[in-house]
Amino acid sequence: MEVRVRQTLTADGKTSSHSTVYCPRQAFAVRVNECVDCDEYIGLSFDREEQTAMLHCYESGSLTPRQSLRNLLAAGQSEGLLRKFRERADSIPVSRIMSLNVFCVTEDVTLRALAGCLLSRGISGVPVVDVGGKPIGVVSKTDLLRHGTDDGRVSDIMTPMSFTLNEDQSISKASALMAYEGIHRLP
Repeated sequence: MEVRVRQTLTADGKTSSHSTVYCPRQAFAVRVNECVDCDEYIGLSFDREEQTAMLHCYESGSLTPRQSLRNLLAAGQSEGLLRKFRERADSIPVSRIMSLNVFCVTEDVTLRALAGCLLSRGISGVPVVDVGGKPIGVVSKTDLLRHGTDDGRVSDIMTPMSFTLNEDQSISKASALMAYEGIHRLP
């Protein structure tokens, strides 16, 4: 299971990092230190070339790293892969294609700081999290364009989170939810 890193910017300008991994036993992401204390924990491995960390446990049933859809597309395997992807969207979990290392903001971050982060990181939007790291909304470049960056906080322009989707849900369910809600990203 690939270790993910979530970085969160707070209003005081500080960024904190938290490493998490999907726990098959609990069916949600947990912090790595919680996983290390579990009886099912085997160990960690590092791939220097890919710059990824993998956590291995008996519960996961697999000790092989996943190869994301993005990596396969980048390798030029797009046409046949996309056909297979469409055929199997009901059985592929969103964990196979989601971003693993996510940058988040808290709702009290200024819009000016948010704009700077989106531009410097080359991203179009971020999840908004509470102090415990729980998703409470999303905010995007489009939200900034509608409001401007002169004054205000993320809480003034974010789209509140009215739903969540577990990473073991299917890609077809995620895309149907996104189409229904008219959104472009899921936290």
